[in-house]
Amino acid sequence: MVKHQAEEEGLDRIFRDAGIADRESAKAARRSIVAARALPAGHVLAAGDLEFLRPGTGLSPALAPQL
Repeated sequence: MVKHQAEEEGLDRIFRDAGIADRESAKAARRSIVAARALPAGHVLAAGDLEFLRPGTGLSPALAPQL
């Protein structure tokens, strides 16, 4: 019984550590909305003005229709 509990705790630690790695991978894989080129002030955005690049530290691509 004690051995089984120790094995479960070890597996829990492995899964917990894997969860941290997955979160870091997901963060690196996210994309952000960026301007495809330099845009002048007052420019009205069009779909071709936007790109979606990594890392995702800015606006989510899900917000693109609102821009």
